Amino acid sequence: MEKASTAFSASIFTAISLLVSTLFIQGVEGSIIGVNYGTVANNLPPPEQGIAVTVTATNDQIPNLTRIEFAQEWLKLNVRTYIPATNIVRIFVGNEVISTANKLLIASLVPAMETLHTALVGASLDRRIKISTPHSLGILSGSSSPSTGKFRQGYDTHVLKPLLSFLRDTNSPFMINPYPFFGSSPENSRLRTGDSSQADVDAESAAQYNRNLMQHVTSGGGTPLMPNRTFETYIFALFNEDLKPGPTCERNFGLFRPGHDSGVRYWNPQ
Repeated sequence: MEKASTAFSASIFTAISLLVSTLFIQGVEGSIIGVNYGTVANNLPPPEQGIAVTVTATNDQIPNLTRIEFAQEWLKLNVRTYIPATNIVRIFVGNEVISTANKLLIASLVPAMETLHTALVGASLDRRIKISTPHSLGILSGSSSPSTGKFRQGYDTHVLKPLLSFLRDTNSPFMINPYPFFGSSPENSRLRTGDSSQADVDAESAAQYNRNLMQHVTSGGGTPLMPNRTFETYIFALFNEDLKPGPTCERNFGLFRPGHDSGVRYWNPQ
């Protein structure tokens, strides 16, 4: 990609990731482009209907989700209450759980997914709603080049093997949160701040990057290891979230400000 198409800004940041719910855009057959709809804010516009939604169970809920009674109640409060009016198609159990190094969470991850699936079966929702969990690239012992990557020893057989078996048996996707732009060069990490004084850190360059990403995903070109394949790809995030903790950049990853303004001069919403 050209230089302008490889620039990020903090306000328009691309990653394969998730938060609480995800909007889907269907491209070529099998390819999906989604947008993370984060909710850590008090000034967001209401989400429109007619979208497919993914609901996330937080990491701290994972140990309790191993109990069928808790899983059934969680499903009732967070999923069944909103369907069929809301098209919920996925449940993500936690986020980057293995990277937390929390032994209880890691040991509970697959059992929680299995128990939640049992609750879905009991509610006759297992064909409609699939369960997965996103991982960081930290689950790999090495990723350069990506095609030679291997799972970390210890996690490969004790966690990831049963997890992959569960995903295969339930026809659910394997999810990962890579940051390829940061990984390609250490110098690129500075662009995450979105400092307007830095070269190519502007809304136009970021918009071009996202356009190129969507064109590649929907082209069906795939990856060097798996050509002619399509993958679900998520852009992080739809709106700025003014209540998120941490540095300023954490509150400014949105494609749009809450007032639907993308920040691009003379931007046309059509």
